This record gives sequence, structure tokens and C-alpha cells, in this order.
Amino acid sequence: MSSIKNLRLSTDDAAAAAPKRRFLTRLTAVLVGGMFLDGYILGIIGTVIGTISTELSFTPLWEGLTVASSLLGILVGSLPKPKGSPSPRRRPGSRTKPGV
Repeated sequence: MSSIKNLRLSTDDAAAAAPKRRFLTRLTAVLVGGMFLDGYILGIIGTVIGTISTELSFTPLWEGLTVASSLLGILVGSLPKPKGSPSPRRRPGSRTKPGV
């Protein structure tokens, strides 16, 4: 009899843990995707900065500012949005639930 109770408890625990697992999976995917994009941006800038410098006759100051601007863009993009700003997935003023 105790094995039936343990089985029932384990299925209840699994059902309760499912939303957490789904959230953690999405969170992990978003974080890995962000790290991939950051690396891609920095890899592209690092690859083409030599060509850009010769084509546009950049001084070392402008080279540094160009690379620093990409880092600044990554920083600004990682900041949380202010409270009360509309979600990009829905239009401002649209209802979240029908009939509300």
C-alpha cells in the first residue's frame, strides 16, 4: 500500500513541477540565445574593423569608438524595460482578455 501512496505523491510532484520546468527551459533558451547574439555581434565587429579602418581611414580613436559603440549597444539592449511600457507583442491599449 505504501508504494501506491508514493507513486501518487510522485505524480503529483511531477505535475506541480511541470510549469517550473517549462519556465526554466524558456529562460535557458533566451539566455543562451542572448549570449549567442552578443558573441556574434562582437565577432563580426572584430572581423571587419580592419577593413572598415582602411576603407574609411579611421584613426585608432575612431576604431575604439566604433567597437565601444557595439558594446554600449549590447549593454543598453540588456537593460530591463521601464515599468508601464507596452509589451512589444501587443498594441498599447489592447485588451489582454476578451470581455474585460
